[in-house]
Amino acid sequence: MLLNTWYVAGEAKTLTTTPVRVKMLGQFFVLFRDENGEAACISDTCVHRGGALGNGEVKKGCVECPYHGWQYNRTGVAQYSPAHGPDFKLPARARVDAYPVQERYGWIWVFVGDLPEEERPPLPEFPEVEDTENYRSTWGSFKWNANYARVVENALDPSHAAFVHGDTFGNPDDPTIPDFEVVKEEYGAYAEIDMVRRPRKGLWKWITPECNDPVHVRNGFHMSGMAVILNQQVTPKMKMALYDVNTPIDEHNTQTYWVAARDFFMGAWADKDAAKRV
Repeated sequence: MLLNTWYVAGEAKTLTTTPVRVKMLGQFFVLFRDENGEAACISDTCVHRGGALGNGEVKKGCVECPYHGWQYNRTGVAQYSPAHGPDFKLPARARVDAYPVQERYGWIWVFVGDLPEEERPPLPEFPEVEDTENYRSTWGSFKWNANYARVVENALDPSHAAFVHGDTFGNPDDPTIPDFEVVKEEYGAYAEIDMVRRPRKGLWKWITPECNDPVHVRNGFHMSGMAVILNQQVTPKMKMALYDVNTPIDEHNTQTYWVAARDFFMGAWADKDAAKRV
């Protein structure tokens, strides 16, 4: 599993001053909001006697260990030991690791590594998600019983679409993938492919007759978040973008968070169908 990159540790809307214990890269972390509402992430294990900080509480912006009440601030420094009293100064080594945090696209991003700020990779750009005037987005998540590298590989593989996603794009009767060029970027790569699709039926057939045209797909990845980026030109007038980030829980399990943005059917009534397609 890769270090010195960003991973999504959870959903921003669910994070409060109640600590959340999160497992990433085979280790436990604690997410919480301090007294100013700012998101923070520190190591889960209290350096005193090994208590799980994620099972504690937040008091005065600090996570309180449920074992002996030691309190750690957002930088991981122990501020208080109840058994020693308020006037006791804890030694400098009484601290746990703290991790840089960014809140964007509705998620909490955590940098796992030791690079200085100026050398850290940027977060990927999801412009459609931020363009709330012209796109409507829906969010979701799911877990895989699979290594994160396999999950990303699956999402980048165009030749499975005809057989797995034939109801949206791809056609099992014409599954040939045309030659394509992989365009390399500083922190990722992408390719553009025209996918033949199965003839449309039902409502789609009447609303958009051009739905039988090929679907132009731009599929790529970004190293931050192990992000997969899928842009589809569904019809000449309809576009959607699917972004998912893939966080390794451990060697055999992956947590995926996704957001799908569309510039059509922008009412809330279509959200359920959009999520179903994801």
